[in-house]
Amino acid sequence: KSPAAAKQRARARAWQAVLQQPWGSPRSFPEQILGLLAAGGGLLDARMQQGLSLDDAQAVLAQAVAAVRAECAGEVQELEHTLSLSPKAKTAFAHALKAKLKP
Repeated sequence: KSPAAAKQRARARAWQAVLQQPWGSPRSFPEQILGLLAAGGGLLDARMQQGLSLDDAQAVLAQAVAAVRAECAGEVQELEHTLSLSPKAKTAFAHALKAKLKP
């Protein structure tokens, strides 16, 4: 098991945690975007490499997303209204997610 392969498996599990949604309770558009930014940015990788379960990863992500929604309320409202992720909002979300998901 190479370190590169372990990193790839961790990233795949992070994507799985983000994409898996409870039946009948889909995440809102902003929540989906924030989750995708977190997974795509590798912000869950370290935790997944340490063996975090999918359920626990989803709980960690839900807490971070809720905090970012509150912190970046203006950007979230813009995203909900326009259904378009502006560069300003993407940057704000990325910084806030990084702060909330520090390993």
